[in-house]
Amino acid sequence: MQVIGAFHDFAKFFDTIDINILMQQAREHQFPIVDLCMTMLQHLAPRIIQCQGFCSRPILVNTSILAGCKHSVALTRALFLSGMTQIIINNPPRLYVDDTVMITHGDNQEATHKMYDAIEDFVRISQSLGLKLSTKGIIISKKSGAAQIIVNELRKK
Repeated sequence: MQVIGAFHDFAKFFDTIDINILMQQAREHQFPIVDLCMTMLQHLAPRIIQCQGFCSRPILVNTSILAGCKHSVALTRALFLSGMTQIIINNPPRLYVDDTVMITHGDNQEATHKMYDAIEDFVRISQSLGLKLSTKGIIISKKSGAAQIIVNELRKK
């Protein structure tokens, strides 16, 4: 049996979230409106840089959420809910997606094809959300060669 994992990484994830897309996805998935409004007021408030008692002018924020906020995880789950659901629907039932880790298993050819298709879906969905994948992602496989086959095919695209 073959086991293949893809570990995705985004370039500056929290700093590049498109607020309009985030709001659209949150409303589509019935994120509580009062919580959404209060949270977004915090995330979109002008920011000030402080250094040795000096303060910068306020900086307007249009494309990021605060990584340390307790609502950031809920917001990112709302952002990805449709896309991740679609990946699982398109690649049932031996593909497991958790955050941005994908794992599949099966015979060598089946697992390789499933992972390739799932990664293609993931890239398409990430791009539609305005997110950019980092080059730090990695694909691994239990049996040698499968990960390299996927990488080679992805490079062609």
